[in-house]
Amino acid sequence: MLRRLQRHFGFHRRELNGISGLLFLIVVIWLIPLLYSMFYEPDSPRIEVLEADWKDVEIDRSEELGAQASKQEAVAHYFKFDPNDLPIIKWQQLGLKERQIKNIKNFEAKGGRFRKKDDLLKIYTISQDDYKRLEPYITIKSVETATRSQSDFPIRHPIEKIPTSGKAQIVLSVLDLNKIDSLSLLPLPGIGPVFASRIIRYRDLLGGFYSVSQLREVYGMDTIRYQQIEPYLKVDSTDVKRIAINSISLDELRKHPYIKAKYARLIVAYRNQHGNYKNLEDLSRIPVFDGKYLRKIAPYIIFDQ
Repeated sequence: MLRRLQRHFGFHRRELNGISGLLFLIVVIWLIPLLYSMFYEPDSPRIEVLEADWKDVEIDRSEELGAQASKQEAVAHYFKFDPNDLPIIKWQQLGLKERQIKNIKNFEAKGGRFRKKDDLLKIYTISQDDYKRLEPYITIKSVETATRSQSDFPIRHPIEKIPTSGKAQIVLSVLDLNKIDSLSLLPLPGIGPVFASRIIRYRDLLGGFYSVSQLREVYGMDTIRYQQIEPYLKVDSTDVKRIAINSISLDELRKHPYIKAKYARLIVAYRNQHGNYKNLEDLSRIPVFDGKYLRKIAPYIIFDQ
């Protein structure tokens, strides 16, 4: 009986050697992943940081888009209108937000008038999209028939004599925003010591202005004040201090007003993973940076090798 079983289920020495070798290979293949994980630690923390920051920024953007979408939920009712002295309720029917209407009313309270359609864009809270949807319905009376208020704020020429209480006169000339100090700003209409210091402080944080229109970003700068001082100002963009994007530290990068802390982390983490940036196109490979944002920060970046 035993011989019969051995004849059917027994193995020759060669077969036993083959089975042993196969079992050995199976054990080795099974052990390789375990040994690899024990002796090799993958370089993944930076990737995890980068992905986490992408998610954070995308969440922030989705929240912003969601807020914008919720604000647009109210259906606008369109009709022909003259933006001058239009009642608040009419602006609301046209789909404008409370802040936008408040800025328009402040503009009018200071004597401002809309004399042509695109004057509506002088209200900095009115976006291009808002203007495009409202423009077909704007009808403004001609300048001749419109009543001009004495409190209108005329735009003065860059060089002009301004009469003072005495016989002395102040001559205002064009000032380079990147070369002046706060005292030089004091003769400008609507600019006091606090506001002058605020402008210079913001300039220094930026590293210089590349456009006069950046003054609109200064805290408290409204449309009227900007229109009054803009003719007296210019900038030399060659004075802008640039950021060495391939060598600057995270702590220094995040200090720039245009680069949030999350954006700074993304820039540094991507640089650490992929090497130095060669041009703006390399920065565009970070998914959360669109063309508009890159154009905004481009004047402040230098791609040193």
